[in-house]
Amino acid sequence: MKFGIILAAFALIALLLISGCVNSDDSNGGSKTGNAALADSNAKIDGNANADANAAKAKDSNSPAAQYIIKLKSEIIPAEGSDANFGLKFDINTFNALVKYRYNINLDADGQKILEDALNIVSPCCGAIVYKCDCGHDAALKGIAKLMIKNYGITDANAIREKALEWQHYFFPRYFMEKALKEKIASGEIDKSVLDELPNQMGKC
Repeated sequence: MKFGIILAAFALIALLLISGCVNSDDSNGGSKTGNAALADSNAKIDGNANADANAAKAKDSNSPAAQYIIKLKSEIIPAEGSDANFGLKFDINTFNALVKYRYNINLDADGQKILEDALNIVSPCCGAIVYKCDCGHDAALKGIAKLMIKNYGITDANAIREKALEWQHYFFPRYFMEKALKEKIASGEIDKSVLDELPNQMGKC
């Protein structure tokens, strides 16, 4: 008699589990079954679908996100071939010329002091202080600084620094776009993949 009651009880529990009326999830991390498991599965699918939709929307050139990025890029990244002042253009030929200026233009002690003050900024490519480094990009920034100081008589370190930062934005468009969009990317408002179309850097280190 007792055996029959126990057997019937086990049969009832099994029936409830199969029907989804009992949730076997517990504080020890047990798996969910029935309706609870189905709800979790649907939530995961919906979440993935939303993420994919957001990414696709951000990549759509007509979407608000894409238009925002296009506008921001035009505001903070110098366009290829655009005027860079001093008879220069933002292009690879000017980059190469600036690297040569770094080695061909000599400054006196006062000029060197102005250069070091102006270029006391960090280089995105290596994390070094620009005036202490001679990688390709930092050499080019020294070239524009030397040109401004020696050939154009500009002694305002802030003005030279501002021009150097403008060139840095041209050299490292993706870095500065990500920096500007950090909060929007973190919140999911802008999908980071839309920046894949931007080169990591212009010119060689």
